[in-house]
Amino acid sequence: MNNYILTFEKIEKTNLIAGVGTAGNIWIVLNALYSQNNHLDSRLFVDMEKNKTINSESYKIFDTMNSWEYYFEQIDRPILNFIQLDSVNIDSVLHYEKRYTHSSRVSLKLKKLFWDNFSLRPEIKFGIDDFLKENFQNKITLGAQIRLTDMTNTPNHNVKKFEDYVIKIKSILSKNPKIQQVFLATDDETVIEKLRESINIPVIFQQNIYRATNHKKDLNPYDRYEYSRPDHRYLLGKEVIIDIFLLSNCDYILKADVSCVSQLAVFFSQKIKKTYFVRSNYELLQTFFKKILKRLGLYFVLQRFVKTTKLMIKQIKLLKKVKLFFKSNPEMISNYEKELKYLDDKIFIDVFPYKFQKKYKIKPPTFLDSDLGMIYVFHNGKKLYYPKDLNHKQVSEAYNALLIEQDTNSPHYYFSENINFDYDDIFVDVGCSEGLISLDLVERASHIYLIETSERWIEALNHTFSPWKNKITIVNKIATDISSSNQITLDDLLIDCINPIFVKLDVEGFERNVINGMSQLFERSKLKFSICTYHKYDDESYFSSFFEENTFEYEFSKGFMLFFWDQDFRPPFFRRGLIRAKNI
Repeated sequence: MNNYILTFEKIEKTNLIAGVGTAGNIWIVLNALYSQNNHLDSRLFVDMEKNKTINSESYKIFDTMNSWEYYFEQIDRPILNFIQLDSVNIDSVLHYEKRYTHSSRVSLKLKKLFWDNFSLRPEIKFGIDDFLKENFQNKITLGAQIRLTDMTNTPNHNVKKFEDYVIKIKSILSKNPKIQQVFLATDDETVIEKLRESINIPVIFQQNIYRATNHKKDLNPYDRYEYSRPDHRYLLGKEVIIDIFLLSNCDYILKADVSCVSQLAVFFSQKIKKTYFVRSNYELLQTFFKKILKRLGLYFVLQRFVKTTKLMIKQIKLLKKVKLFFKSNPEMISNYEKELKYLDDKIFIDVFPYKFQKKYKIKPPTFLDSDLGMIYVFHNGKKLYYPKDLNHKQVSEAYNALLIEQDTNSPHYYFSENINFDYDDIFVDVGCSEGLISLDLVERASHIYLIETSERWIEALNHTFSPWKNKITIVNKIATDISSSNQITLDDLLIDCINPIFVKLDVEGFERNVINGMSQLFERSKLKFSICTYHKYDDESYFSSFFEENTFEYEFSKGFMLFFWDQDFRPPFFRRGLIRAKNI
């Protein structure tokens, strides 16, 4: 007999947790079983205790800290003669893009391997059986999973829209008129009522479980990780696993576009007669041709062309949407008269709707440091290095975009006469990327903290700031509201700082988390802030209220931005770029 231990590890060093989501972690376990357990007497032990996963609580559930055992019973941990595996480096033999069905050889083998190694905890089994008894008995059911939230905010996933699911569900119902109800598994509360209104048979679903709402959209994978309810992380897993096994008990199933949940339901199928897919055979054929083009070396050329074309179409459509809104709401035009006048004769929407950009038409020169193999630009007489994966054109365009962003007329300009960086202040550059702002201040600052989560920037930052090593601290962690191995609060980072502190915050919509980790600094330090307020539509009102409550003097940068990259780009569309604030 071969015994294996599968330990879950972080996919990236900066990740908050090991593994992925609940269903994705089960997928990884199945992958390990399928790739390693060629002998029927092999046994696998899953270790989710060494490193925290999406479902790990800080205390024991069912007398264990191993979050796999919250839901599944397994063999005792092998002590001798075992083979060690880790979740990141096992061979991938199962693939999302393959159309596995309930009766495929892979599904049948996986089901046997899984139940030979694990069994559901009674608490989970009771939840499934109770729902089935109450809702499924003698009713022909179509199971459908609609997966949206963060998947819609991840460009490489390119998931189908809710409307596509409705069209497919209606098609399935027309072909199978005996279907009496739809069991819906979804991560988005808002689609439940929409689906009910779209079809004429009952829609059933798990009640009182965690889902995204209009107020909490979960557009980032970590958004659902933090929520104030007892045993939240354990319950997240329980709710997902019950959805999986309820789907597996349906008569028909419509698989989600990109998700492990409905794929696992197919693997664990109890009675599924037919598996449906939201993507057509034509779309699958497109995927096939993509692979051919990649092999021929033509795909990325075509991809760049398609990507550029799509962006242009998006920019045209969004500008039309903005203009139509103000045409329908003329009373609001006076608030954005200058910006709308600029857009009058434009075809494409622009993040910065102002003429000052015209002076940056000529791209700046770039230089190669042959010793380091890195490209740099001269910024105010100092070398500013960029990561090795960027070429000369990309560096020139990136640096030029920064010059536009930090023009004194830009809504993204960090400083003003009233709230400025003073000699001997401490500068905290949260989300520093290349470190341009810090490079401008390095000779005036008493110390600079460069906080950057992306590994690709760290080498470049080290070379850029090598002449000032004695006053630079590079922090390769996530600045947030808790401290851990890969996260840090500014309270903890700046615990010994005495000088006034200027905090620059540009962290893609997570600015509030950073502020929440500064409670001690608010009590004891002289503080100044420059915070991006364009990532979320309500950041302007949130931070202005926050600083009022804390008796800070504050101001907004002049002008507005049209941050059309946000999935939640809503009227009136114009957003303040920054809020600046300081203690009174």
